[in-house]
Amino acid sequence: MPDESRAVSMEMRPGSSRILVDFDAFIVSQFDTNKTRLGYATRYVPTTVKVYPNTDVIEEYGSRLSLDKYGVVVVSGEDRLKLNNAVTISTRGFEFRKG
Repeated sequence: MPDESRAVSMEMRPGSSRILVDFDAFIVSQFDTNKTRLGYATRYVPTTVKVYPNTDVIEEYGSRLSLDKYGVVVVSGEDRLKLNNAVTISTRGFEFRKG
């Protein structure tokens, strides 16, 4: 579990949804007593980078997640090296399209 004593408050202006805030991969923020905002981490790397080398699972905070259904999404260009499992459809069946 994350150490809540290290939590940091951050004020955001109304309508600031276009601001990119980079967090840890496991972040939940509460900005009102009844509203919670979930953040996620996105990494943009060249195709020369092996994202999860030498493993087929992620083990963090007491959880174990198999990577067999997950992979990288090529957002631009072409992946000629094929170092990572490239996926074109999400685990919920939505197609990823290059923009």
